[in-house]
Amino acid sequence: KMFTAAAILLLAKDGRLTLDDPVARFIPEASDTEGVTIRHLLTHTSGVGDGIDLFDSISERPRGHYRFDDLLLLSRTYGRQFAPGAQWKYNNTGYDMLGRIIEVASGQSRSVFLRRRVLVPLGMHETFIGSEEDWSGVSVASGYVWSEKSERVIDMTRPADLTWAAAAGDMVSNAADMLKWMSSLVAERSPVSLSLADFTATAVPTGLQDSLVEYGNGLGGFSIAGRRVWGH
Repeated sequence: KMFTAAAILLLAKDGRLTLDDPVARFIPEASDTEGVTIRHLLTHTSGVGDGIDLFDSISERPRGHYRFDDLLLLSRTYGRQFAPGAQWKYNNTGYDMLGRIIEVASGQSRSVFLRRRVLVPLGMHETFIGSEEDWSGVSVASGYVWSEKSERVIDMTRPADLTWAAAAGDMVSNAADMLKWMSSLVAERSPVSLSLADFTATAVPTGLQDSLVEYGNGLGGFSIAGRRVWGH
């Protein structure tokens, strides 16, 4: 989500869009987006149906190839949750919509835009857009999750297809590349022309009782040991 937000912020700096543009300007085929702006999607305050939540009822990881139209169908099936800006609720489908907006506003695929404007300038050679690029040769750490439904451990190490995650979470990277990215946000001069303030200046309160107290543009503000920590 950090990188999807970064692409949107760069397009705003380019004058290709504004954060207060209606989503319908770029995705007229999406229903239930009346009154929803790009800023609402960025901050998880849109209220659009988050069809990705439907995957929580599946004991295995999602299988098969998902197109953007499929994700929109899941969103319509889930239904509108609340009026735009009325509250905060984490929303993956909203970031999938941002991915489409990147394509429409830039005239390029998300992977081409991010590689040209972020990954190459920062020398992030071990980072991939998982649903659009070949990362089959990448060495990855093993990862597992406990399934409450099937009461067994599921190997999540190398999903065959990340299109279900799309712009909401298909990035594949490593610690060294992520350090380059995070360091650039606090550098005096960044080759990406983005700073931490671009992601945090208009953060909204989450209303949660845990450590995630506010959320900006693709970055969460956590209250940990009396300090504010930004990340995702």
